Amino acid sequence: MRGRASRKLRNAAAAAETADVAVASLDGWPGDELPPSRKSSPTAKLVVTGTTELDASFILQKDSNLLGRTDPHSNIFPEIDLSRFDPETKVSRRHARIWLEGETFLVEDLGSVNGTVINDSVRLAPRQPRVLDSGDKLRVGETTLHFLVG
Repeated sequence: MRGRASRKLRNAAAAAETADVAVASLDGWPGDELPPSRKSSPTAKLVVTGTTELDASFILQKDSNLLGRTDPHSNIFPEIDLSRFDPETKVSRRHARIWLEGETFLVEDLGSVNGTVINDSVRLAPRQPRVLDSGDKLRVGETTLHFLVG
């Protein structure tokens, strides 16, 4: 019994040494920078407020994200589909767009019928980009979303 236990310990130690070598080879990138394939942009998400749904958040996965409602007949499939949070269809099919420019997120209203309002005070003019800060509240139609970075 004792021989098996010590053999298992030796195998585990050898596996740990191999893992350390693999990790060390990734850490040795010149200039202590991440390799280009591992550099990442800031991440952000929108969280729908005023709903009891558990899955009420959207991660902004693309550099440019359309907010709106799905309409298969018009071939409109927004990255941020607010259809299920908008029973009275106050959100336009192509309501607004959020995109990443460098390290900054911007938002613009796309000429929606019911408008886009930031922090309950700034109503966006159509096609006039505005910087989004983490914690900003967006109202698209009658749906409210919190914008969070990180």
